[in-house]
Amino acid sequence: MTKIIKKSLEVGGRTLTFEVGRFAEQATSAVMVRYGDTMVLATIVAAPPKVDLGYFPLSVDYVERLYAGGRIKGSRWVKREGRPSDDAILKGRLIDRSIRPLFPKGYMQAVQVIVTILSVDGENEPDVVAINAVSAALAISNIPWKGPVGAVRLGYVPPKDGEQGHFLLNPSQSENTFCDLEVVVSTTGKKVPMIEAGAKEVPETIMFEALKTARLEGAKIVDTINELAKEVGIKKEIVESSTENLPEIPPEDLPTITPGETAHDVTPMASVVSSKQEVVRKETPKPQAPTYYPSGQDPYREPIK
Repeated sequence: MTKIIKKSLEVGGRTLTFEVGRFAEQATSAVMVRYGDTMVLATIVAAPPKVDLGYFPLSVDYVERLYAGGRIKGSRWVKREGRPSDDAILKGRLIDRSIRPLFPKGYMQAVQVIVTILSVDGENEPDVVAINAVSAALAISNIPWKGPVGAVRLGYVPPKDGEQGHFLLNPSQSENTFCDLEVVVSTTGKKVPMIEAGAKEVPETIMFEALKTARLEGAKIVDTINELAKEVGIKKEIVESSTENLPEIPPEDLPTITPGETAHDVTPMASVVSSKQEVVRKETPKPQAPTYYPSGQDPYREPIK
């Protein structure tokens, strides 16, 4: 039996819990995250692609199910769920933008991320929980990744009736109606790879303070995920950067600076590369156009008897 590992922390007055080892043991990695009564399962599978696609094949599927909200389809015949909603597609892109920039350039394995919403309590949005779940699943796997990231949603309530304006960390759906600013931030603790915001007109100082606060709160989630990854103890793969597609330039063609010259007098490296590509392009013979013969005069075709 696989050992079940749990890590928890307080975020916005509620407990965020990461759990590993209970579900999807055949996947490369899987993490279940609970925030309030909202529960999300993130599973990740990585494998070599069947063909060389020339790009990094990462797919993110955000799967919503009616049972997560306590509903079952009432149709007499059709019990299947429909295609992903527009909201589900946008939330999948939210996750994609949070994790994609942190993969190394030379990594070309096919990576499939599936986020399944198990339960929604109606107050805690599952999208931010899903980003943290995927971040934890990547962190505990052997997939090379320069994470983890911690994601939070921050709302700003403007001053009213003599009260000062203040921020709400992961505001509930009922609290969102009072916010003039709503921003989702994914951060590594030092850098911010993804920001998505919607707002009325707010001062730049408020926006800057919101990003600063979100980065500090996200750093706490990053520390917890690092503790989880350390306890799981899976080593990362090492990826060597590929230089196959770089053009070979002889040393004599490299730009050099002689005494008395400035950087503006030297041919840019991009011009050297483009000129080399132009020479190769000119030396490559163009394919000859096919020769067409009138009907019955083709010397390579036998006459029909």
